[in-house]
Amino acid sequence: MVKTLHIYCVIECRIDGDLGLRGVGGSPVFTVSYKDLAVVVSPSPERYDIIEDMKAHEIVVEKLFNKYPVVPFRFGQHAMSREEVKGFLVENYELLKALLSKLRGCVELDLKLFWNMGAVLSRLVNEDLTIRVLAKQMIQLSGEKAYNIKLRLGQLVERKLKELKERIVAEAYKLLKPLSVDFKENELLTNEMIWNAAFLVKTSAEVEFDRAVEKLHEKYGEILIFKYLRSPPYTFSTVKIGGLRANVRPSSPTV
Repeated sequence: MVKTLHIYCVIECRIDGDLGLRGVGGSPVFTVSYKDLAVVVSPSPERYDIIEDMKAHEIVVEKLFNKYPVVPFRFGQHAMSREEVKGFLVENYELLKALLSKLRGCVELDLKLFWNMGAVLSRLVNEDLTIRVLAKQMIQLSGEKAYNIKLRLGQLVERKLKELKERIVAEAYKLLKPLSVDFKENELLTNEMIWNAAFLVKTSAEVEFDRAVEKLHEKYGEILIFKYLRSPPYTFSTVKIGGLRANVRPSSPTV
């Protein structure tokens, strides 16, 4: 049986051999290099422990990210042999060098915003007379009249939430986008999530970006739940080894 290689990332260095790290399944981590680039790999385990091995993958990438320019790979990519890895580097050398040039000195900052539903509904009730009146009428009435009031109230609240969401997202975009090198909006994962954005930010601008996020939190922290994460730039360096092909997301158009 062919022992596949688990792929972590591409790094810009001239190291060829063991890196002194342990990766998925506790396997030793080593490099396959070409010129000044190296793909970081380890033997794939017979069976993955998804939680533990995904964590191990991220730890390896994080440690290397702190030392070298890195193109990180998503968890779960493999190569069939060292020769396939070497061929990938040879064929995609210029593309990878260009991507590393873009990512050098940058970090990914992910911001996810969720409604604090109880708090935002309470604010809408306090601020909107029509919502207060309809809510009171719905309690006092019954049957079809109550149903019609409930329908009107639901439509009004939905419209107000949409307007508030659009205002908050526009404000966040205007505040944060100029501080980033690249930007991507990701899919909303829950009904409560109103924004899911990834920013590629120069490390020299990271403190300023943090302050901008804090400014948003000071303004909307009562009605929003913030999830703010720092990571290697996975979103901006989607690369695949399979079939000696690289699938690199192009830069976002200028807005």
